[in-house]
Amino acid sequence: AAGTNAYEILEPWLRDIAVPPEGAKGGINKVIAMFRSNTAIVGMGLSIKTAALNLTGYFQAFDAEDVGVSRIAKHAAKFFANPPKMAKTQEYVFDKSPYMKNRANTFDRDVRSSMKSMSVKGTITPEGFSWYYLITLTDKAVTIPTWMAAYERGMKDFANNEKKAIDFADHIIRSTQGGGRDIDLS
Repeated sequence: AAGTNAYEILEPWLRDIAVPPEGAKGGINKVIAMFRSNTAIVGMGLSIKTAALNLTGYFQAFDAEDVGVSRIAKHAAKFFANPPKMAKTQEYVFDKSPYMKNRANTFDRDVRSSMKSMSVKGTITPEGFSWYYLITLTDKAVTIPTWMAAYERGMKDFANNEKKAIDFADHIIRSTQGGGRDIDLS
């Protein structure tokens, strides 16, 4: 048991996760927040280099807990071979995994903050989404086939226990591709 000291450390951390601090209210803090947001847009959202780097996520996935290069390659080939079916595959994954469905909204802290400023009542505006479209697209190009491969492996390893297979596939994405949620960073 960690006791009172652990509670004193965890309690504010959990509070900040549940209700994130509002941030800058005015003056120089507001200007700095604007620069941070705009830097995230230019540095990531509009960057071909960042989008291309997303595709290297396959190399990390190839190393993942016996999911296997051939299984991932098979699902990537299947995903890209039929562009009209890509949306159905994405919908299938999103229906199975809330984690995957919400991935696009959970980039790193600066991107998340930037996107929050482009939202209305928690929904990202079309203009806000468009800034990050390319990196979102390349992220999905890696994570959807990788998730499908890990899910297939999980169904095999866990005797068709779908919940365990979904948890395993989410774990593989979280550990090989990361994200901006606190659980991804821990």
